[in-house]
Amino acid sequence: MAKKKSKRAHINSKKTIMLVSFLVAVICVFVYMLHEKMLSIFKGTTEGVYRTFGFIVSDISVNEQWIQKNIKIKNGDILFVSSAENIFRDVKSNLWVKDLIVHKSLPNKISVSVSRKKAVAVFQENSKFTLIDENGEDIECVDVKKLKDKIPIVAGEGARKEFWLLMKTISRYPTVLNKLNSVSYIRGRRWDLIVSEGITVKLPEKNINESLESLELLLRQPKFNKNTIKIIDLRVKDKVIFSGSKLEHLGEKNKKTV
Repeated sequence: MAKKKSKRAHINSKKTIMLVSFLVAVICVFVYMLHEKMLSIFKGTTEGVYRTFGFIVSDISVNEQWIQKNIKIKNGDILFVSSAENIFRDVKSNLWVKDLIVHKSLPNKISVSVSRKKAVAVFQENSKFTLIDENGEDIECVDVKKLKDKIPIVAGEGARKEFWLLMKTISRYPTVLNKLNSVSYIRGRRWDLIVSEGITVKLPEKNINESLESLELLLRQPKFNKNTIKIIDLRVKDKVIFSGSKLEHLGEKNKKTV
C-alpha cells in the first residue's frame, strides 16, 4: 500500500514539474511579446515627438557633390536617427576623402564638409597599379588606360621609398615636370625618366640636379627634333649622349647643338 502511494506521489510530482515548466514557458513568451509591443509603442511615440517638434531633416548641405552618394541620411529622416559618427563613417568609406567635418544643427540641418585627396603618382607592382596621394598613402587600384589626369607611373624595386625625393628635385624644373610620363628605379641606384615624347632619359646615380638642368634647357628648345631621339643619356658627367636616330650625336654638355 505504501509503495502504491509513493509511486502515485512520484507521478504527481512529475506532472507538477511539467505543468510549472509549461507555465514558465508561457509567461516567458508573454513577457517577450509584451516587451516588443512596448518597444514598438515607445518608438512610435518617440518618433511622433520628434516629428511634432520639427526634428526632421530638411536641409543637407554638402560642399562637394562627388561625396553625395556616400551620405545615407536623406530629407524626411529623423535628425537623431543617424548620429554624426555614423554619417562620418559612411562618408569616410570613400577612399578619396582627405579631411571631413560633419555637423548637425537643430532642428533640421546636417552639414558635411570634405576635402579631396590629390593623386600624385601611380605605383606599379607587377600588373597592379595603385594611385598614391601626396602623403604616400594608397587611394585605390586603377586601370591606367582610363586615367584622365596626367599622373606619372612609378616602377622598380624600392621606388616607392625614393620617389618623393626624386619628385622634390624634379619640381624645380617645370618643363621636365610637365612632360614627365613615368619613372623607373633601376637596380635601386638611379632613375630612368620617360617624357611625353616617348624619350627615355637616363639619369646618373648622384648629382642629378645638373642633369635635370640640362634636360630642362634641352626640352625647351623649339628646334630640338624630338621625333628622331629615343634615348638621352646623362649618366656621364658633362656629356649628353643621344641615340635612336640614324646618327648618334656625342658632345660636351655646354656645347651641344640640336
